Amino acid sequence: MLVLATLTVTSAATAAAAQQPPELCGPGSAINFDPSDFQTKPHIDNKWFPLKPGMQFTTTGEVSSSDGVHAHSVVSTVTGLTKVIDGITTQVVWDRDYDNGELVESELAFFAQSTSGAVWLFGEYPEEYENGKLAGAPSTFISGIAKAQAGIAMKATPRTDTPPYVQAYAPKVDFLDCGQVFKQDQHVCVPTGCYNDVLVIDEFNPWNHLTPGISESSIQPEPGW
Repeated sequence: MLVLATLTVTSAATAAAAQQPPELCGPGSAINFDPSDFQTKPHIDNKWFPLKPGMQFTTTGEVSSSDGVHAHSVVSTVTGLTKVIDGITTQVVWDRDYDNGELVESELAFFAQSTSGAVWLFGEYPEEYENGKLAGAPSTFISGIAKAQAGIAMKATPRTDTPPYVQAYAPKVDFLDCGQVFKQDQHVCVPTGCYNDVLVIDEFNPWNHLTPGISESSIQPEPGW
């Protein structure tokens, strides 16, 4: 009996390169998710992204589309619920998205903070509504399922002149959000007042990103902030 054997030789450098995560948002943007770097219970006190149960805030602005300009608002509520995703205990945030006063999306988002202080997004369950009726949740993604990966919602110490970072990646639903610190130490005035030490993040999808997609919005604290 003749047995043919094929021997494949792989260098250590090649093997190491094969294990490197992809740089989805550009050079330096690989996802490095270390489960041991997270707390056993969620406690999110990042200066730029604090999430304490009972907090509620509203973001308002305008959205331009093919049928005109629409008043848009998102009401976010930090719930007391937690959910274990990809081995990490996350804090559940409930977002309600309104277009011209009509609910178009109701979403549960799952966040956790690493010991270094960065806030990570581990998944989203966005229910979509049409004419007041549930139309489904086709854009759902959960880290660890169908190759979806958690990403950084807010860095521990955001600084300008640093590479973009992956906010979340879910190839099954064609979802990729990237972020990059655009400006720091800004002074901004909006209907609710004027603010110093404002941080501006450019959030984009590299597949259709041409210019920084910066928009202005106002934060309106609600009871329970």
